[in-house]
Amino acid sequence: MGSRWWVAVGRQANRRLDRANSQRFIFICALSIVHGFLFLLIFQTASAHAQLVAAEPSNGTTLAASPAEIHLTFNENLGADSRVTILGDNFARVAGVAVREIIFNEIFVSIPELEAGVYTVQYDVVSADNHPISGSYEFAVQPPRALSSLWTGAVFGALLALVGVAILIVRRRRLTHLSDSRQGEFPPLAQ
Repeated sequence: MGSRWWVAVGRQANRRLDRANSQRFIFICALSIVHGFLFLLIFQTASAHAQLVAAEPSNGTTLAASPAEIHLTFNENLGADSRVTILGDNFARVAGVAVREIIFNEIFVSIPELEAGVYTVQYDVVSADNHPISGSYEFAVQPPRALSSLWTGAVFGALLALVGVAILIVRRRRLTHLSDSRQGEFPPLAQ
C-alpha cells in the first residue's frame, strides 16, 4: 500500500505541475502576441510616410468652371523640393502650373484657366524625413452651357405650346360648328 500511495501522490503532483506549466505557457503566448502587436504598431508608425489627406478640387470631382488654384494637404510637413504638375487630354502637360506656396503640410498651386476636359494632378512631394512620395488623382471641368442653346430650347418649347393651343382652339370651333349644323339631322334619343 505504501508504494501505491507514493505513485498516486506523484501523479497528483505531476498533474499540478502540468496545470501550472500549461497556465504559464498560455500566459507567455498571450504576452508574446501582445508584444508582437505593439512592435508592429510602433514599427508602422515609425516607417509611415506622407500621405495625401485632402485635395481641392477632390478626386473624381466635376467642376462647372475652372478652379482658381489647387490645394493639397498631407499628413506630414513637406520639403521645399515638392512639385505638382497637371496633365490634360492625352496626358499633355498644362503650361503655367507653379507651386505658389508650401506651408507646413499644405501645398498651394497656381494654375491657368482650364478648358473643359479631364485633368490629372500629379504630385511628387518630399516629406520632412526626406522620403519622396508621388501620386495622382483626376478631376473634370464641364464645358459651359451656351446661352444661345438655352434660348433656343425655351423658344422651341414656347412655339410648341402655342401650336398646341391653336390646334385645340381650331378643333373646338369645328366641333361646335358641326354640332350647330347637324341639329336637325338626328332624331332625339328615346328616354
